[in-house]
Amino acid sequence: MDNNKLGTMKPLPLVLSMALPVMLSMALQAIYNIADSLFISRYSETSFAAVSIVQPLILIFTALANGIAAGEGSLLSKTLGEGDEKRAASSVGTAWTLAIASSVSGFVLVLAASAPFVRFFLGNDASAIDAVVYLKIVAVAFPFQFASSLVSFLLQSYGRSRSAMAIQGSGAVCNIILDPLFIFTFGWGAAGAAVATALGYICSAVVAFAIYFRSDCIVSRPSYDGRDGRRIFRIALPSMMGQAAGPIVGVVLNKLVVEYGVDAMAVFGMYLKTESFMFLASSGIGSALIVIVGYNYGLGDMRRVKRCYFTALALSWAIMLIGFAIFQIAAPEIVGLFSSDPGLLAIGTRAFRLLCFCFLLTSPNIITTGLLQGFGMGGRSLAITYSRFFLFLLPFAFILNALFGLDGIWLSFFAADVPTIFLIVHIYRKVDREAMSC
Repeated sequence: MDNNKLGTMKPLPLVLSMALPVMLSMALQAIYNIADSLFISRYSETSFAAVSIVQPLILIFTALANGIAAGEGSLLSKTLGEGDEKRAASSVGTAWTLAIASSVSGFVLVLAASAPFVRFFLGNDASAIDAVVYLKIVAVAFPFQFASSLVSFLLQSYGRSRSAMAIQGSGAVCNIILDPLFIFTFGWGAAGAAVATALGYICSAVVAFAIYFRSDCIVSRPSYDGRDGRRIFRIALPSMMGQAAGPIVGVVLNKLVVEYGVDAMAVFGMYLKTESFMFLASSGIGSALIVIVGYNYGLGDMRRVKRCYFTALALSWAIMLIGFAIFQIAAPEIVGLFSSDPGLLAIGTRAFRLLCFCFLLTSPNIITTGLLQGFGMGGRSLAITYSRFFLFLLPFAFILNALFGLDGIWLSFFAADVPTIFLIVHIYRKVDREAMSC
């Protein structure tokens, strides 16, 4: 097993070696998301707005997949650090059972709920057909998405971040190649984008299994151990709910934004696609930190945990500051990639410049969440995420919308991050006293 570097390599090279492949993989996925949006928006702005409506629901199931995978990744890293390979093998089998059951349940649920969900936002508008078709096609590939996500985290637990990058990157490349073919050449529009996405998930799963079964990582058949299941979900549930919080809030915000028209909804969808390029980079650092913290926590090296945490925080903050500068300076050019309509360009430029203020304060949230998940402190991680989204963001969105209109909705993200920072400092101090003092 090539996981010794998790406990011996210097913090900066370690965080970079673990995070860069994940960041590159996520960046490639973000590039795909942008390309996907560019293709759909060029095909039809109405179709793009419709697809943007259902994206939060898809992201909720993505959060479920990543939550189970992150839970098992943290547990596996800890058991490997303790040298308990029997327990590690048991946890892998349990994780496969949870992933299979959850993905099939998600597929069935989407098939049943897609039409009512879309009608809630779009009524019987013609664009609703695009949204329902897109949602159902993507849902077919949920099992493959869950499988590739789980294998990626299993490989990361062994320090094999490059393999995880290859898994995620293969699906993104597949999507980018197939999107223009299905959307324009075949004339399938939003349905073509959905088929490309589904085939991307399948491609990632095929690559994942090819790498996994040829590696020296633990391979276990699906099984279930109640103790392992509880330990995985103790980490996975907060991780999943944390990742799902954004999409859940996105559903509410979509309802607020769509009241200002299809253009405003399209602009919001454009921003969420492009800002993911910056957020996913920081999330890659946070994901790497989960594994690093889990392994060194198992070793009992709390000093090293703290050093790696602050290294990850500095890297994440640097990325977000660069992103803020880019969005402020190049907002017209970024929006112009999606549409040349003057009205949409004006709305989008203002929206991007206001929304990106949240880049300034989001890094402590992402990185501290990774720290807490690595410790298995899912409840505290969840407290930060849910406080930000539900206790702060939603109330600010409604209040600022009433006071300042659409601009108020854009600024509510930054407004929510201000009280969140104080909560993070409070929780970090408690964790420092309880777990990291040495």
